[in-house]
Amino acid sequence: MSSKRYLDDPETSTSPSTHTPGSTAIPSHPHVAQDSPSKSNVRPSSRSRSASQSPGSHGTSGQSTAIRDGNDHGSPIPSGRFAPDASIVLTGMRGTGKSSLAIIASSALRYRLVDANQYFLQQTGLSRAAFNAKYGLQEYRRRELQIMHSILIENQTRCIITCGPGSVEGNGHGLLKEYAKTHPVIYIMRDTEDIQRYLRIQDFEKISDLMEQTGPMYRASSNFEFYNISEASNAEIDTDTNTPSTPRSLTLKKLQHDFLQLIRKVTNQATRLNESVANTHSLQPPELRPFTYALTLPFSSMATISTKLCDIEMTADAVEFIIDLPLFTGGKRTFNNSVADSISKQYYFIRRYMRVPIIFQVQPSPHQLPVDADEAYFELLQFGLRLASEYLCVDLTCNDQRIKQLLAAKGSTKIIGHSFDPAPGSDGWASQDRKEKVQRAKNLGCDIVRLCQEATSMLDNISVQRFLSENQDSSLPLIAYNSGPSGRMSCWQNSILTPVTHPVLRSLQLPLASNNLLTLQEAQKALYASFTLDQMKFGLFGSAIASSLSPVMHNSAFEYCGMPHEYKRYQSSSLKELETIFRDPHFGGGSITAPFKRDVVGLVDFVSPEARAIGAVNTLIPLRSMTLDSLTDRNRAGPVVAFYGANTDWIGIHSCISRNLSPANTVNEHTTGLVLGAGGMARAAVYAMIRHGVRKIFVRNRTYEKAEEVAKQFNNWSSRDQTNTTTALNAGETDTSGINHLGNPLTMRALEYTEDSWPSDADPPTIVVSSIPGLNTGDRLPTNNKVPSSWLASKTGGVVVELAYDSLETPLLKQAHEKSHQGWIAVDGLQVLPEQGMHQFELFTGRRAPQQQMRKAALQGYEEQHKLEVQSRA
Repeated sequence: MSSKRYLDDPETSTSPSTHTPGSTAIPSHPHVAQDSPSKSNVRPSSRSRSASQSPGSHGTSGQSTAIRDGNDHGSPIPSGRFAPDASIVLTGMRGTGKSSLAIIASSALRYRLVDANQYFLQQTGLSRAAFNAKYGLQEYRRRELQIMHSILIENQTRCIITCGPGSVEGNGHGLLKEYAKTHPVIYIMRDTEDIQRYLRIQDFEKISDLMEQTGPMYRASSNFEFYNISEASNAEIDTDTNTPSTPRSLTLKKLQHDFLQLIRKVTNQATRLNESVANTHSLQPPELRPFTYALTLPFSSMATISTKLCDIEMTADAVEFIIDLPLFTGGKRTFNNSVADSISKQYYFIRRYMRVPIIFQVQPSPHQLPVDADEAYFELLQFGLRLASEYLCVDLTCNDQRIKQLLAAKGSTKIIGHSFDPAPGSDGWASQDRKEKVQRAKNLGCDIVRLCQEATSMLDNISVQRFLSENQDSSLPLIAYNSGPSGRMSCWQNSILTPVTHPVLRSLQLPLASNNLLTLQEAQKALYASFTLDQMKFGLFGSAIASSLSPVMHNSAFEYCGMPHEYKRYQSSSLKELETIFRDPHFGGGSITAPFKRDVVGLVDFVSPEARAIGAVNTLIPLRSMTLDSLTDRNRAGPVVAFYGANTDWIGIHSCISRNLSPANTVNEHTTGLVLGAGGMARAAVYAMIRHGVRKIFVRNRTYEKAEEVAKQFNNWSSRDQTNTTTALNAGETDTSGINHLGNPLTMRALEYTEDSWPSDADPPTIVVSSIPGLNTGDRLPTNNKVPSSWLASKTGGVVVELAYDSLETPLLKQAHEKSHQGWIAVDGLQVLPEQGMHQFELFTGRRAPQQQMRKAALQGYEEQHKLEVQSRA
């Protein structure tokens, strides 16, 4: 038993509030464990013991990697995939945010929350501090360990477990380490200053020493880790919404996003966490799409880069986080606990601001090859698995056994077999060795292979293209390019995850962001200038579209991304008149608006499940072949032989709800939604709520019969057999309509327009969407879309989304603003429009949309129109 005394000890603990001062509290959670074994018996039941004598006893033999920090604690390597319903343990010192994160994960997964402190109280009848005062520290530690063993044994499935302060002491360390063989055990970290603020302890050194002492033990008994990055100051600009402040109720929103992303990776439960937004771009990983890019960020320069990340408009498809191996070898530094903390913090800092897949790359210097004997190299790779990065590079100079160990422990991480040749010789890409490396990567089971060499002449760029054409294998994505000044041509010609820099990074003159790396815009311009890709025509098709902001938004995005495309308005009262444009060989796609959203369904050959469910198409994509394979091959002209119809209206609404629904209002079985209106956008709003998991939705419209039609449409849709919803999809493609993830049955009801009281059998709504036009057609005065005040009676507030953007201060939005102190968030239509436009852009081009640029263009376009309108009335 350790004799060290920690701030976590019961007699030294304070009892601060359950949330950081200034943040929004998360209310008590319905899944928190209330029942427990009797206090007189903390031993597991005979049934539990027979099922599992000890946590993780049915798992494979564990391997460990040592992070050396004076104490040699073996940290379990993530052991691949766990059982789909395996419980998750959160461990770490007090003040790191375990309780809030546990509630976030429990709400998302619908797992029961087991809090060790509450469990201790239930078992003993005393708080930790009271028990320690009565029985002494030795008896307290013994009982704590006994209770911890009971918690782990009896809660092996569908639970989120937060560990107590003694979880890593003595035998507790062994219990968790064994449990980690078959369950995710996540070590939670946070900046010392934030922990000090939470614990309200003045002695900074005391906390720092505590973290230094306990860090290696927490890390050694866990298999994943999460760094709780502090929320940005309210004075900072929110890069997601381009608005000047973050409401108090959304204080934990970014933390929620970051942590659920890790949970999604650890559990492989993207659908249940509502993380997948259905469009072709997001469903296809970067290695399966043409001309994708990875922004390079070196760890050694992160101190300089981190202050600039907010200024980077992220249009790359991934980030390559490069750890320089020479930093950890040659007597300079060892890979110890302090360095691990630093890497982890920078990794999650990138995760917070970039929000794209991360490639974890440990880069040796040429004289360090091969790296078989370099233990620091493998410790760093294993650490990359702890972070659950989407991709991990392993050097193909390693022996088979080393690579197979990583592959066995990779979980959901994809392994890139990587080889860099600093001195290729005269044969270079024509050498047999290159082909053998590709075959070896395939035989080992790598997910991707990446080969590159230092270019010695421009001829190397021709040689690499020949190599690519001769060695393409549909089962193994191949990346091949030359580095150095002479190799830049091969970089824009490379199709998969080409390394790029950014103008902001180039201005910092970083070693890996020099002129040897192209920017994404430069690479794209080269593709069009070389006629590898073609200039395409896009447009908005409808009958009253003169004031639409879509053209300014899309054209701004094309220009920003280095694309020569053009987006125009095509106004007509007849869809048939527009079909000639649809058949143009350079037609790239169209935004469909009223009155054609339903009519165009008859024109398309394939329709997305979402558009089918909503009954409307707002995005038309031409296909150059009679299969959906050509959806991923955009920006190329040719005869149009078929059309694909999709709907992005619902995605815009879904995104705005996601961003502005506070963690306190996480969707559960009691969540209620309200939709105002009964047209096409109302149907998209209903569908967006369904995809969020809302199962009780009310529709209110001036004409009650139309509201009933909407309710009937979705009640019928949710109850009928959906086995044929994917008949228009390729074999093996996932049905993303949401019907397969309904869980509880959907209940939709129409409300009488004159009804004042909220239905007594339903909770007040926390999600309200208005699809009513913002201005009356005749007098251009704001439409009265207010709701009875009692309908906005949710104790935790909620989100009100206004779809109309002809007026940004509707009566409903005024209601929401007046109730902001109660947690209500108002979202105007000018925030919704760019969201659906971004997803259209990605369907049109296959490229990640420049989100900030599109938001900025929409706002500028609106302000210009508003100015002209005011002048015309003067």
